[in-house]
Amino acid sequence: MGNNSKKIDYHLNLGGNSIYNSNLNTEDIRFIFSDIDVDPGQVYNLDLKARYPYTIEKIAVQTDTGGINFTVAINGVSVTGLSEIDATDTITDFTATALNTVALGDLVTLTIVSLTDSPLQLSGSVQMKRT
Repeated sequence: MGNNSKKIDYHLNLGGNSIYNSNLNTEDIRFIFSDIDVDPGQVYNLDLKARYPYTIEKIAVQTDTGGINFTVAINGVSVTGLSEIDATDTITDFTATALNTVALGDLVTLTIVSLTDSPLQLSGSVQMKRT
């Protein structure tokens, strides 16, 4: 692990236990990043190596305080609708509209673009549907 590596904890909710609906093909990647740095550019792995193909449908996010502007990407390509979006201390949903298909083995990341008012934590869930 290099100096820029960050430890994250996330939980994959299988079998229709989604907070969004009970469709058996819909799942969540839930995350809490508690080590937000004052310098933007941090990259967090949401899915290090996809074990099955899926479509990212939406993301729900919230900060502890302040704001975080971030981008979700698949293999470095920004997901349309999830590029440079703003999370605040109010739970907010954002919908992916294109470039949101994840193939077997793909890497899904969240990159911090900018911060306001010194947030320390970003939490949320990515809703996805198996394809």
